[in-house]
Amino acid sequence: MLFASCGGSGGDAPGSASSTLALEEVSNGFGQLVPHTIHVVDASRTPTSDIVAIRSMRDLTDNLVPGNTVLPVARWPESATLPNGQPGNHFLYARFTQPLAVRTVLDTSPGAQATAGFGGAVSVVAIDPITNTSLAQDPSSSSATRSRAST
Repeated sequence: MLFASCGGSGGDAPGSASSTLALEEVSNGFGQLVPHTIHVVDASRTPTSDIVAIRSMRDLTDNLVPGNTVLPVARWPESATLPNGQPGNHFLYARFTQPLAVRTVLDTSPGAQATAGFGGAVSVVAIDPITNTSLAQDPSSSSATRSRAST
């Protein structure tokens, strides 16, 4: 996943060049969510115990064979439980290829403090690979909307 000029290293300095920001990993504390992983296959196309992160289509096509599918991602427990077993809210941890400029993520204006400095909504989107449509949950309501995914 790449984000063009998303406030990467030096991105908030006057006159600095834009850069590409890549997502390295997303975890929920219980395990890795992104990138997905798969067992590496050997020369005879038999799965080995080695695991590789799927970062490109080649990673997938080189290792996807019958009986060797993409490994499942870590799941959250159904209750509000932290990874250490204590009660608490679920969270996501994202690691990028370079630091984020704080001002591209958080709003320091007095009016934004009612929302802890977050200036925008978060949308969770799933894309159906067959129909190329997405089901996005509108964070301001309980309604879901369908839209055509861009190719």
